[in-house]
Amino acid sequence: MSPNSSTMHRFSTLSTAEMEFLVECSTRYCLGRLSYAPNWMCDILSKCLATFSDGCLSVIERDIREHLQQTEYSPGFSDIENDWSAILTKIKTEQQHRQNIQK
Repeated sequence: MSPNSSTMHRFSTLSTAEMEFLVECSTRYCLGRLSYAPNWMCDILSKCLATFSDGCLSVIERDIREHLQQTEYSPGFSDIENDWSAILTKIKTEQQHRQNIQK
């Protein structure tokens, strides 16, 4: 189903906190999935990293880091592990960039 403009308009009424909550929950859902969902989620995160609050980035960073520490992907699913590792690196880079700006 493709969203139309009236459907997307409803999303524009969400607060930043509500949208970040949806992103955090979506990320948690995708962690551990062996499907197209992790790749899609990583693409979405990559596009939006700069817009997330520090708190949201911290939650996502922690969830992904802990997931990667606890999970062993079989060889056929190493691309999913690589996707999570790549977005984790991007998140840490964004966090470092923000810290440098604050100094």
